[in-house]
This record gives sequence, structure tokens and C-alpha cells, in this order.
Amino acid sequence: MSTAKGLCYALNKPLIGIASLQAMSAGVKEITEMKSGDVLIPLVDARRMEAYFSVFDDQLNEIEKTDCKIITDESVADWRKYSSTIFFGSGLEKSKNFLNKLPQPKFVESILPSAKWMEKLSYEKFRKKDFENIAYAEPLYAKEFFNTASQKE
Repeated sequence: MSTAKGLCYALNKPLIGIASLQAMSAGVKEITEMKSGDVLIPLVDARRMEAYFSVFDDQLNEIEKTDCKIITDESVADWRKYSSTIFFGSGLEKSKNFLNKLPQPKFVESILPSAKWMEKLSYEKFRKKDFENIAYAEPLYAKEFFNTASQKE
């Protein structure tokens, strides 16, 4: 983010912010056959049994904001409200045992964040002049950072 802000400032260019989870969802939408009503849920590994996630509809509108949760039967149960879900991302593998208990989940393997999925999203924001404020733009940290002292002496 610092590099992008510095380049935009130095070159007097607008800054366009694209969420990684939305870009991944755009990639899945591009490479899979989707039906109206499908819901996209990217899962990014956040260590231990946690994953960052967001929920998007078939038009890439955010239904649930980006968050981080511990993946358990109880934590994924609220996704039962969606009739057709597509899961993908680096957090998929550790989550499959829990997600398989949902009604008819679909899985797309090997989808990772990539700039190639940002092209259409970026162009749409550029066309609408939906730019970030260079001075105040920050990355979204869905999980608090905790700095702990080393246990080694």
C-alpha cells in the first residue's frame, strides 16, 4: 500500500483500492459457471484454525463484510442461509471438513490473490472516478495485531 500511495502521489495519479477477497471472487466468477443466486465465499488462511473471509453475491456485491473467524461447525453454520455457496482460497483445505456439512457446497481449488483478477474491478472504479484518498488510504486489517514477548529466555 505504501508503494502504491508513493507512486500515485509522485506521478499525480489516482489511487484505486481493490480488496483481495473481492478480486479472488472476480477470478472465480470468471473461470466457473455461476448461476443467479450463487454466493462466493473466499477463505484466506489466518493461521491456526482461523480464516479471513467475506461473502459476495453473483454480481460481486459484498453481502458480509470482511472478517476473521475460527472455523468450526458452529461458526460456518450461519452460511446455511445461502442456498448455493462456492468456497475457495488458501483457507479452503483446513475448512473443508466443516464446509462439507453445509448443503451442497462447491469448491474451487488453487485460487489465490492475483492482480490479473483486478482488471475489470479497477476499470469500473476508474470509470466511476471511485478513487481512494492518497493521504488516508490504509489496508484493511480484519484481525487485531497482538505483539507478544518471546517465551524463550
